[in-house]
Amino acid sequence: MDKKSLLGMLLLGIIFVIFNMVNQKSAEEQAAADKKAAETEAVQDKGDGSTLSTPRATSTPSQQQATTLGLDASGAASFETLSSDLLELQFSSKGGRLYGIDLKNYKKSDRETNVKLLDGDANKFSYQFAIDGREISTGELNFAVAAKTANSITYRLQVDSDSHMDQIYTLKEGSSLVDYELRLVGMDQHLTSNSNLKLDWKTQLIQQESDIDNERYYTGVYFRDSEGDNDNLSDSSDDEEDLNFKDLEWIGLKQQFFNQTLISEKPFKGVRTSIKAPKDENDPILELTEVELALAFDGSSDARYPMQWY
Repeated sequence: MDKKSLLGMLLLGIIFVIFNMVNQKSAEEQAAADKKAAETEAVQDKGDGSTLSTPRATSTPSQQQATTLGLDASGAASFETLSSDLLELQFSSKGGRLYGIDLKNYKKSDRETNVKLLDGDANKFSYQFAIDGREISTGELNFAVAAKTANSITYRLQVDSDSHMDQIYTLKEGSSLVDYELRLVGMDQHLTSNSNLKLDWKTQLIQQESDIDNERYYTGVYFRDSEGDNDNLSDSSDDEEDLNFKDLEWIGLKQQFFNQTLISEKPFKGVRTSIKAPKDENDPILELTEVELALAFDGSSDARYPMQWY
């Protein structure tokens, strides 16, 4: 065999070895790609017809807590009761609010049933504000009972490990006043300083007397401003008023012989209020009232709003 033939065979051998090496590497890469694709498909297709979406970039723990922890509207409401010699109060975890008010020493016109000033889900007492830019309404959220004694209960909305919102109710023997305090702890991390918390208060006033037309005639919304001047909506017809963020000491829903009044130690701002009768004249609901208030947030780490229910 001459030198050229030997050189040609040697080159063919080198080419053959390189070809095999390339093919082997490509096969290994393809196998790895196929395995990854299969694993992805196995994760996305769970076998029950449902799929998982592509994971998104995760947020920081503080962001997750501020937007999810304690801000879940799912789950049924739970109820708690406080009682004194004069009042029996029922509370709902939804919104951490007063759900029912019974006056123990007063009877309705049937002389058997206690006067019930508040009852049921149709009523609303809800704060609205933005936590880290997310608009929430506390009336849709479940509060946890953080503390309870024989005459006091604290409902808490936990935002994160350092921030929460409390609503504290305290009942006293021999008094128709209920101490109520809204407390914002560590919420300066999530709320904008010098902003307002909107309070949305809607109530279906319940008929207490036998003559509903006469009772409606004496039912209205009354309020007093920080200058000591009293005002009210019409008692005898549907009415509404823009309060133009006027400072108010109290605002009350007055029936013929009873009332529900919210009194604030620090004036809150009146936004709007209205009253109207149900369309059906035979409806046992006396009047439908709406009150919108605003509470100024000063940016402190422990903001307190002492109030009273009467």
